[in-house]
Amino acid sequence: MRLWTIQTKAAWDDLNKQGTLRATRQHQSEDWPDAYEWITGQLTKRIGPPPHKDAAPLWGWAQYAGEDKKRPDIRRLRHYWSPGVHVMIECDLPDSDVMLSDYDAWHIALNHSYLELTAEELESYLADRQRYDRQPTQERLDDLRQRYYRSWERIIDMHELTEPDWHPMQKKSVQACFWELKLTDVKSAKQFSAKARQA
Repeated sequence: MRLWTIQTKAAWDDLNKQGTLRATRQHQSEDWPDAYEWITGQLTKRIGPPPHKDAAPLWGWAQYAGEDKKRPDIRRLRHYWSPGVHVMIECDLPDSDVMLSDYDAWHIALNHSYLELTAEELESYLADRQRYDRQPTQERLDDLRQRYYRSWERIIDMHELTEPDWHPMQKKSVQACFWELKLTDVKSAKQFSAKARQA
């Protein structure tokens, strides 16, 4: 599978030196621990165990802006990354090592929301939450948690997210998670300078 991952120049240098690039939890944003813990669990469940105890997923793009624009546009991305030198790495990984997900739907998890397919499903979930608020029991809490996190699995099972609320597959932005990148997987690398976005 052809992917593109954006890494710091330091990470790129480390990949060249060590031959393998892996991430740790230190590399994850501290703003959304619940979402990142969940995606790490999904990668473990669907792809396999992490290479070490403190491992975190590496991120990349399989389809940046639809099937016609799979490769990320550095001209746009450079305004969204922290200032400094970065490298866009084009790589080829085995399909079995990669978990794909819907970039737009991922923001549902980041915003701590329930990912419903219908208005009726959301109404049912919210009604059960109100029931729990009035009469909290461990059984109800466990049920709500299971439904909440199960709804997020649609972020990965993208075929469930259809029009009109979601883009069709050929127009989706599809992100990729994987445990490691080997230097032998790299096809090309392009260095660029990121700039702080102007207000």
